[in-house]
Amino acid sequence: MYYKLIDKQPVLIRSESPNAVQEFSRWLEQSDKERLIDLTYVGRFIVSTVFLGIDHNFMNTRDPVLFETMVFDRDEGGDIARCCTYEEAQQQHKDMVAKVRRQVLS
Repeated sequence: MYYKLIDKQPVLIRSESPNAVQEFSRWLEQSDKERLIDLTYVGRFIVSTVFLGIDHNFMNTRDPVLFETMVFDRDEGGDIARCCTYEEAQQQHKDMVAKVRRQVLS
């Protein structure tokens, strides 16, 4: 359930360990730079892609969903997308930035 990111690779924190939550919490406190994959400003929008550290694959149908891209808009809610790997997260961020730029220009 809990993961940390080491060299851009998600590493499972053994859930049977009695200290899994503490280990995850310690890693979160020390990992701000590792957790932020990318951050881009487009006009009034902010596109942020981060490593979540907690599996968001609630249906257990595929690999752990550990990365999230969100669009923040000061006037209204924005898009959200999630994926499984660091490489997918980088591409997802680029795709979302392109989508937001198209919206800003239209």
